Amino acid sequence: MPCWKKPDREISLSIWQKILLTIMLCCFGLAHASGITFKAVSLGVGEGMVLLDIAEEYELSENMLEALEHGVPLTFVTRVNMQRQGSWIWNKDLVQLEIQKVLRYHPLSSQYRVDSLYTDTGQTYATRDAALRALGEIRDLPLIEESLLEQGRFYLVDVQTQHDIGALPLPLRPLAYVSPGWHLSSKVWEWQLKP
Repeated sequence: MPCWKKPDREISLSIWQKILLTIMLCCFGLAHASGITFKAVSLGVGEGMVLLDIAEEYELSENMLEALEHGVPLTFVTRVNMQRQGSWIWNKDLVQLEIQKVLRYHPLSSQYRVDSLYTDTGQTYATRDAALRALGEIRDLPLIEESLLEQGRFYLVDVQTQHDIGALPLPLRPLAYVSPGWHLSSKVWEWQLKP
């Protein structure tokens, strides 16, 4: 009875397909294992100011968690821009803010600390989850005086948060720049505002 055998080329092609699929799944897993996700973003008015509230969820990569547990501070920057809709690209934004927050772990006290460099305040937390929740919260951030906005005109607001690799200790930076585990960023959140 003759034995049927697949041609070698088909077998090697199948092996290459499996290897390619494995690489794609690994890359997909690395890209989606960590990140910053907006849970809520809202604008309001209080005391004549346009105020911004943000709630984000942080999922740190294994590289970042290991560095944090060894006392390396992690700095995150939230950039907020507001411009008139239809303005030219070279026109200056009405609002350009950078809110920096630093997450630290103190191994001796087993506590986490979140410092806001924008407001020059800080708070200590007993668990990493509590610190990550605090890291992702921005409340009543004043953007611009309401009187400076034209009634009936649309304004575009965008917000994005990124891990600041440049704020890492110097010996870690070269590796962090080329490693995907350190490039943590949210998508850009955009919306229109009409006073």
